[in-house]
Amino acid sequence: MADVREAHFLIAPFQGAVRHYHHLMRHLIGCGYAVHLWTMEPIDPALVEELTPGLRCHRLPLKRGRYGALAMLRTLARGVRIGLDHPDAIFTTWTIQTNLLCGLPLRVLNRRCIFLMAGMGTVFSCDALRFRLARRLVAPIYSWMFRGDSSRVIVQNGDDLEFVTGVLGVPRDRVHQMWGCGADPGDYPFAERMPQRRPRVVWVPARLIREKGIFEAAQASRILHERGVEHELWFSSDIDPPNPLSLTRAEADALPSWSPAIRVLGYQPSVMPLLEAAHVVCLPTYREGLPTALIEASAYGRPIVTTDAIGLRDLVRHDDTGLVVPVRDPVALADALERVLSDDGLAERLRRSAHAHFMRHCTRGATLAQALPAYRSLGLREAPPSDATSRRPEPAGARLAAPFPAGSSRGW
Repeated sequence: MADVREAHFLIAPFQGAVRHYHHLMRHLIGCGYAVHLWTMEPIDPALVEELTPGLRCHRLPLKRGRYGALAMLRTLARGVRIGLDHPDAIFTTWTIQTNLLCGLPLRVLNRRCIFLMAGMGTVFSCDALRFRLARRLVAPIYSWMFRGDSSRVIVQNGDDLEFVTGVLGVPRDRVHQMWGCGADPGDYPFAERMPQRRPRVVWVPARLIREKGIFEAAQASRILHERGVEHELWFSSDIDPPNPLSLTRAEADALPSWSPAIRVLGYQPSVMPLLEAAHVVCLPTYREGLPTALIEASAYGRPIVTTDAIGLRDLVRHDDTGLVVPVRDPVALADALERVLSDDGLAERLRRSAHAHFMRHCTRGATLAQALPAYRSLGLREAPPSDATSRRPEPAGARLAAPFPAGSSRGW
């Protein structure tokens, strides 16, 4: 019997897929698998070569943020074709678009599929009418997809684990928990000293989306300024037009008017200069999976102030690995920030405790070990393939130059 080893990742954002899950993809490539990524965003060959050499990348018909009916139908058809063409592969989907448009046909075909839930998403977290209506449709579909004999679910926090097993009715032995995407301690070495910069910097590592607590952070900065607490508050990202809860350009441009301490830096290609400058990392979000930004802050040794929200409770314990405040409470947020900014002993204790927690649970190696049982339960082969010589990976550039193999469904 042929030792067929194929793995397909169907993930809407290209950057998120490669940057967050390259350790999982590299492990599969190392096990002799031909690993494919199907994405809705432009492909960056240099990033693939840097992080995941050997990864084969393909574009899906649907483009993120442009949800036309024809493109959605073509993506659904592409999901059917991928499932038919690769019956022995292990599939992984992440984000609601690929979960539904590609995961649904894979479930119909009874393909081995892992649904990677890095948070349940806006449909399940936002109370706006359109999302409540969408939730009534999506929840039973998810329940049916996730309960398949060949389906597995990976969640990133305990609240989502309870939701998937309790509300969606997925058997507990088919649900696995992974503490976020992880970070490499070598990439984020613990900083023995806090920054000496004045004024002290509060860094908000979030896209400019309402659910990230952007306006609460701006209000907290105003309160701190009115109290005479010297600080700068940095927003280091930009608006996200495909996201329905993104700030508008006018709202983003108006953020500095909330407080003279606010700086809107725009998108930053590297987080290291921000971590080096930050005295505290603040994420006043309404809901997360398990935020990579706070994992990186814990690795580097920066104190954290965040909210008592899904996805944060697992990572940040109040007054131990950070300070936790109620969601949508800018006064409490300002109080917590003031404590960390003014109490060096507290900041030191919080950051060292957070780093110890990171080393136990959230390194790249730890999160890979947490994810692999889901793949092993679907027949992942980790021993060297019998025909390893014939499966030696091609250079990444060669794979990207001809992203659609012979007989693929480019025209769907």
